[in-house]
Amino acid sequence: MRENTLNGLVKRIQLYIFMLLILLQVNFFHLPFLPEGLISLNSDINKQLVLLVIISSFIIFILSYSLLPSYKLKKSFTASIVVFVGSLIVLMISTTVSYKIPLFQSFKNSYYYWIILYFFPGVFVFKNSFSTVIRFIKVTAFIDIIVLLAQDVLYFYFGKMFLSLDEFSLNMLSLNNRFVVDGDFLLLVAFITLIVVVKDKHQLSKFDIIYLFLFAIHQIFFSRGRVALLIFVAMLAGFFLHYIVKLPTVIRYILIMFYFIGGIVLLYRLLISLSFFSGERAISGQVRLYEIQYYLGYAKLHGLWGLGFTNDQALLHGGVGQIWGGKYSFTDVGVIGYIGIFGWLGVPFLIAYLIQLVKLWIKPFSMGVVIITFAYFIGQWATLFPLNISRIFSFSVASAIMVVLSNQTNLTATGID
Repeated sequence: MRENTLNGLVKRIQLYIFMLLILLQVNFFHLPFLPEGLISLNSDINKQLVLLVIISSFIIFILSYSLLPSYKLKKSFTASIVVFVGSLIVLMISTTVSYKIPLFQSFKNSYYYWIILYFFPGVFVFKNSFSTVIRFIKVTAFIDIIVLLAQDVLYFYFGKMFLSLDEFSLNMLSLNNRFVVDGDFLLLVAFITLIVVVKDKHQLSKFDIIYLFLFAIHQIFFSRGRVALLIFVAMLAGFFLHYIVKLPTVIRYILIMFYFIGGIVLLYRLLISLSFFSGERAISGQVRLYEIQYYLGYAKLHGLWGLGFTNDQALLHGGVGQIWGGKYSFTDVGVIGYIGIFGWLGVPFLIAYLIQLVKLWIKPFSMGVVIITFAYFIGQWATLFPLNISRIFSFSVASAIMVVLSNQTNLTATGID
């Protein structure tokens, strides 16, 4: 009886913490009642508040682990997460010794990487409250996209702003005329929606279809995140392919042939229209080529590791100010930026995670699931590396939900219609 009471209490606490973290991801929908202090502690470039909440969740998870029933997971990301945390600790200590800075400063410069620890409480939450959690995520994302689209229309057509945006989002709006708000969370929910439907073998609800449509509208016309849009299109391709392969053989082969030809043409046209290396946004593509050279050059700065968590901003964000007035950012070039910071020390995690990612879906094999999964995770390695400050929470949540989905076959996702 006592064990059941404790188990129920921990489940509720972790569920409420998860809900709080999701609301923090959308900054309580950016409504103007939020105090400036909260906005400054919770943005795309500052996750201190999120980390404090996650540390609380992780401590509760550790303290209750030995007291609650343990779950045997045949397939998980535990090994790769442990490898990453080990490399993170080594790099923090190496940075402290090499640059002669306090250990706390090294931690401060790298604090957001510890958000990855939420993977463990995340698995616990999804394991015990799957339907509730999925429903809450979807409803939150739906409200958020409605609010953002209202702001899109008011700002771009009437010049009115009613949301409270953080410094990063305001800068992107003023410099690039792009409404870059909550993009990582909204893409995460698109991934969750598609992967759960395919894995649980049920149809998209009207609620899901409306959300995906509104997300596409926001992404194409207002946010204009090129890589995120490509990832979304690739996930949709995996979703439709999942149903095509179930058709009779002849029809299936014909449709797959047209499907891939059409996909190649669409991808080519999409790449041209997104102007990676031509048009008004071509400069961002050109700068990334220089950034790749820069961070690869520093990947072996200290032999085993690269730039580390240095205080030297000129070294960390060296740039081409004499040409375009900008600075390099390792968050622009995906896995290359990560390698620039971690060097060879970061490679074991990448290998371990890829191996476990393959094992997760290799049996039973589903082409749709594999395409959706790899489009979301590996697609981000190009420029939107999932361990960057704005995405590492989404990465932890997505990893947790995939573990639960791959280890269970009787989950009921959501009844939202």
